[in-house]
Formats: sequence, C-alpha cells, structure tokens
Amino acid sequence: MRSRCLPYICADFEIHIHDDGAFPIARNKLLGVADVQLRLSLPKVDATQIQDWASENDRFVQTIDGKLARVPTLQTRERQVEFRNLLVGKAIEGQNIMEQVRTLTPDLYERIIELKAARAASLLLESYMSTIEPADRLSSVVADYIAQLHEQVRVLPLGAGTILGYEAVCDWLALCNLNFPEGGRG
Repeated sequence: MRSRCLPYICADFEIHIHDDGAFPIARNKLLGVADVQLRLSLPKVDATQIQDWASENDRFVQTIDGKLARVPTLQTRERQVEFRNLLVGKAIEGQNIMEQVRTLTPDLYERIIELKAARAASLLLESYMSTIEPADRLSSVVADYIAQLHEQVRVLPLGAGTILGYEAVCDWLALCNLNFPEGGRG
C-alpha cells in the first residue's frame, strides 16, 4: 500500500492482522462463553528499575513525594520513600502488564485506558470536596479502582488488577488527579 504512494495513505501506514484471540471479550460474548482469563506474565521489578525510573522522572517523584508527605501514616521521610518506591514498582509492573494486554487484546487495552481516564477525571473533582484523611482516601481510591477493574475487566489474571490499581494511583498522584490539600484532609 505504501509503495503505491497514494495521497490518502500516510507514509507510516501499517496493516495489523488480528484473529478472534485479540478480542476475547467480544468473542466470548458472541459465543456465550464465560470470560476466560488472559495468560499474562507478571514480572517483578527490581530496585535498579525503580531507581532508573525515579532518575528519569524527577518532576513526578517530587510531586508524589509532596503528596505522600501529607499522609499521616507516612510520618518519616524513610517511610515516604519506601512507599513511593513500592508505588513506582507497581507502576512499572502495571505498564508491563498493559503492554502485554495491548499486544494480545487491543479492545481490552482500550477499555482499561477508558476506565482509568474516566476515574482520573472524577478524582480531580473529588479532590476539591473530599474531607477524608489522605491515608484513608488513598486506600479507598485503590480499593475502588481495583474493584472496578475486577467487575469490568474480568479476564485479567489474579493479581493483575491489584497491580494495575496501584499503577493508576501512582500515575494519578504524579499527574495531580489525586490530590490532598495542605490541611491534611482530602
């Protein structure tokens, strides 16, 4: 197609061929089959990967650290850094999972992206009105999003929804969708 140099074909045009395995939710729905879990690798990240990410994303690290400083259960700088590193680890693992999902099932990938974006938009508004302590709010946001993933994306293997939940929270903290006012509440 590209070699024909047609005016309506972009230079980077690509054809991707997918079989029904790329759309398991739609296929199962059409066939009346119960949802079947995806086979995904859930690799763990190491301290070097976390440090590399933190070095490359200093601005995000500063934003996350500033918010975690408002969480009463993370009183010491050491606990804040430990928790942030755990979140960053889950963020990296979550991105690895999402890349696998994108490759295997593009429709499912888009669905997860839509769920995350919709939740991010509501979090920004909720941050202005919340009177919940930051630690409770953080726990609640994670639990609610993980439950939403389990309910709406039933083909994820055990543990993947939890990783994606913490990946989203790390992202939302870094991008300011999830915020805690200075007074400690919210």
